[in-house]
Amino acid sequence: MHNPRLKRWLHRIDLPTLLLWGAQDRIVTPAYGEGWRQAIAVARLEIIPQAGHFPHWEEPEAFVERLSGFLDKNG
Repeated sequence: MHNPRLKRWLHRIDLPTLLLWGAQDRIVTPAYGEGWRQAIAVARLEIIPQAGHFPHWEEPEAFVERLSGFLDKNG
C-alpha cells in the first residue's frame, strides 16, 4: 500500500489537483495530505469533517459538493 518512491514523482503533476481528505482519517492522516499538497504545485487540499479514510462513502454529499465546485472552476 505504501509507495516510498511516490514523493519523488508528485512534483511532475502540472494540472489543477484536488486532494479530498477525511479529517478523521487514521490510516493516512491529513498531515500526509498536506505533504502531497506541498509537493504538487497546483494542488488544493480540502479536509472533510466527520469523514475518515473513505470520505466519498462516509460523507458523499460533502465530497460531491467539493468535487463539483472544483470541476466548475477547473473542468
